Amino acid sequence: MSSKNIVIVGGGYAGIECAQALDKTLPPSTANITVVEKQEFTFHCVGAARALVDPAYVPKLFIPIDKACSPRVHIVHAIADTVNVGENQLSVRKVVNGSADDAVTSLPFDYLIVATGSSYPSPMRVDENAFSRNAIEDAIRNTYEKIKSAKRVLVVGGGPVGCEVAGEIAVAYPDKKVTLLEGNDKLVAHSKMTDKFRWKLMERLVQINVNVLLGERLPERPTGNLFEASTVTTSKGTVVESDIQLLCAGAMPNVELIRSLDANLIDKDKGSIKVKSNLQLDDDRYAHIYVIGDANNHPTPKLAYTGGEQAKFIGNQLACHIKSNGSRAIEPFVPGVTEGMFVPLGPHGGVSQLPLFGGVVVGDTITKMVKSKDYAAGYMWGKWKAKLPST
Repeated sequence: MSSKNIVIVGGGYAGIECAQALDKTLPPSTANITVVEKQEFTFHCVGAARALVDPAYVPKLFIPIDKACSPRVHIVHAIADTVNVGENQLSVRKVVNGSADDAVTSLPFDYLIVATGSSYPSPMRVDENAFSRNAIEDAIRNTYEKIKSAKRVLVVGGGPVGCEVAGEIAVAYPDKKVTLLEGNDKLVAHSKMTDKFRWKLMERLVQINVNVLLGERLPERPTGNLFEASTVTTSKGTVVESDIQLLCAGAMPNVELIRSLDANLIDKDKGSIKVKSNLQLDDDRYAHIYVIGDANNHPTPKLAYTGGEQAKFIGNQLACHIKSNGSRAIEPFVPGVTEGMFVPLGPHGGVSQLPLFGGVVVGDTITKMVKSKDYAAGYMWGKWKAKLPST
């Protein structure tokens, strides 16, 4: 069996977990594994809400990736530019001293795994043009200072991120007026949560004095965070006054790499990359290219842990496929019947739905144990074999 070249684009949660699965299950003699990531760390975006109110948490957002896998996994700090399927090569531009090089390097691949994730208003995710940790830290600390000095905060978006941000601010600063605005008539509208979960989440938000407005929209939706005094009237006539406006909605899948390969592979409705049930690109010409995590249009919920499940699945399936010399097909990825979600509302609790028995709703104790205490930073740093910084 000839050695195969596997290239993973993206060193976030899904990309690294896929590399770890391949590293564990494929002998070095059977495959060369390369991860292309512009940063030297995985940005722990799960914990970004805590960093907006607690500067001591900021160092925990940057999980080093150099020890996440064994030395046989090659980490290339670069930006992926184009895919040349005819020659099975990925063109990249290396990131040197905080900027992208103009020179193009080609990486050969037999299998390409795209784990490019999604973009979100900075600083909840890393800005696509930020190549240094200092720039990211500056953006987070600037937002922290703006939140600290504001008396009235408007959070736009009632998904899990918006609820977490509103909850963190309300708990850290009980004297601030926090308004959470959601255009749908229910919280976490795009997830398959139970009515009991949504009712409990609303109840807890109200208990910490978050003013929740459902089914109301702004006259013009912001494209990013705004740090200025504003008075707006919603679609239902509610007047909202705020000193800053935080956009916590509108995650956009990062699809440009595949769009440049074939624009027909982009789902026009979702804006994500079309895949088959086994996460392969939805075109038999690209049977050796897979997309995992937020960037694909698979019906799996777009959460960090479900992206990780896809990553481990493809890693293990591809390993079996390679070891069988191609005779074993990649099976469909089948997510769990019931969705789970953990929503911290400050460091001491929150509301969660466990993916068991149709959705078991739990409160502060379990939510704190699993996520609220440190937004799973200790767990993730441990998985990456890195030492969590002390605070």
